[in-house]
Amino acid sequence: MLFIEVIIGGLIASAILYSFHFGKEDVLKGVFAIGLVVASLIYVGFALFGLMKNLADLNWILIEVLGVGIYFCFAFLGVRKSVWFLAIGWASHVLWDVGLHYGESVAFVPNFYPSVCIGFDIVFAVYIVYRFYNRESI
Repeated sequence: MLFIEVIIGGLIASAILYSFHFGKEDVLKGVFAIGLVVASLIYVGFALFGLMKNLADLNWILIEVLGVGIYFCFAFLGVRKSVWFLAIGWASHVLWDVGLHYGESVAFVPNFYPSVCIGFDIVFAVYIVYRFYNRESI
């Protein structure tokens, strides 16, 4: 199932990216930045729900909030300094998915979600590099 879930995540990302493909580059940077922060906030939501169901504790809330801070920094730098920070942020979010949330040990995250997120994150990172490579705006 892992492979199918990764493909589904990539297809969802592709559909979203297609809808924004013809947009202005400054708008796209904002969309990519907001999306990166939202991607990290989803895990906070999972942890809060897990806290209510006794599947997570306050340590998980702190870890997930730390993730929001990290990815907010990537998003901010991606908009203000270089779009490469956005590409790196999306690519590194795969590590967040796999390193912290993959497997049975994290009961508050649905089993399918990290795999779907991996496909989503990779497609976004690759698209950002494709879209902005060799441009002055990098």
